Amino acid sequence: MAIILGIIGIVLGIGLIVFLISLVISLVKLVFVALYYIVKWAMIIAVPVAIIAFFIYLFTVIGAWALLVIAACVLVIWLIRYLGPEPLEIRVTRVFHENEIASMEDLLNKVEGAPSRQALVNVLEQLHQQGKVEIIEFGLEGSMLFRWTEQRDYPQGVITTHFIVD
Repeated sequence: MAIILGIIGIVLGIGLIVFLISLVISLVKLVFVALYYIVKWAMIIAVPVAIIAFFIYLFTVIGAWALLVIAACVLVIWLIRYLGPEPLEIRVTRVFHENEIASMEDLLNKVEGAPSRQALVNVLEQLHQQGKVEIIEFGLEGSMLFRWTEQRDYPQGVITTHFIVD
């Protein structure tokens, strides 16, 4: 009987040690997760605080001229953002927001700026890798459609007048 109680005591002791070790590991893991989020939010908050502190420093060092520097920076950012050319991905996405499905010829005709076929292929491959575009092949050479995978109401829907499927 003493041997059985001794074995039960050893098993319970080992179980208690494993429990305590796993508890310590879980607490250490939670501490690191908390530290990760604290550092992440500190970095998110630090960037705007640093920018504001820089402009306050400029204002105290050079006075009212700092307002001109701030206005010039805002103007340059606005010019770059709004007057620069729109990326090809946004222009292709705009076509897909009107029509759910488009062929390469549709995209060549409807995308603003008349991009090259290779540039459209690169953008479509990128959108396909992101899961935004589905490629539909009919097994015939050159018969390929691109379908936007996002569920939405399309103003023009699917307009097919030039496809002959045998």
